[in-house]
Amino acid sequence: MTFHNDLKKFPGIVVNDAGFCAVEPGFEARRRKADLPKTVARRLRGGGLYACRPDVCIPLTRQHRTARLQWCREHHNWTEQDWACVLFSDECRFSLSSDCSRQLIWRESGTAYRPENIQEKDRYPTCSIMVWAGIMINGRTRLHVVANGTMTSQRYIDEVLLPHVRLFRGNVGDKFVFMDDNATCHRTLAVQDCLDSEGIQRLVWPARSPNLNPIENVWDALGRQVAGRNYPLTNKNTLIRALTEEWDKLPQQLLDNGNKVWYDVWNVASHSTVDISRTDNFL
Repeated sequence: MTFHNDLKKFPGIVVNDAGFCAVEPGFEARRRKADLPKTVARRLRGGGLYACRPDVCIPLTRQHRTARLQWCREHHNWTEQDWACVLFSDECRFSLSSDCSRQLIWRESGTAYRPENIQEKDRYPTCSIMVWAGIMINGRTRLHVVANGTMTSQRYIDEVLLPHVRLFRGNVGDKFVFMDDNATCHRTLAVQDCLDSEGIQRLVWPARSPNLNPIENVWDALGRQVAGRNYPLTNKNTLIRALTEEWDKLPQQLLDNGNKVWYDVWNVASHSTVDISRTDNFL
């Protein structure tokens, strides 16, 4: 622990008992990142640590982790052809202001999913626009804007299932599988009756598992594209226009690569000996 003890001597560097290193809150406001002593950076890199943004996860109970692991075990043998028939869908919220609270941490290579390197964060921050979309290999739905930002089961049927999901079911055929999460508006009897009447098979989904859904990576890419536009977003209308335009511009290859969820599933299932009651945040 000599290395970490030495780091504690530097002002603005916080080291906890697990060896987690971070810049003290407020320190970057007092001193610009470029002004941090180069000795600190050299010392950190010399110890095998690199500046990275911490991965985030939503809080998981033992029951959540058990269900997630079981789901991975049940699906890790699915082939690329199996996953190619799945339409992954989700809602997402976007705001006019970008997330400025990202913090760099120093960690060793290959330790991204250790608990000390992850920040817990609830899925939905305060946002202004809710959208829905679905992706699958070689295809995507249109980006649907949820007016007033509230999705109900009836609106889910009228605005999502019938105009969008039913269309993909018809194109793919009997092997089509629809993935949505366990939000209350998705799990009503009316919604299930609609799916049954349209012959739409639903993929069983473990609770609190957004990181198993490949569309989450697409949302991140969409947010970055919108944030990188040349003109400022001043109101909801400009945000909606930007989201719609950038969604249509996203290359299909990006969606297809993100849709290779079976690799992540296999990766998780291959580590099934882990004690899920302790520290495995990825599960």
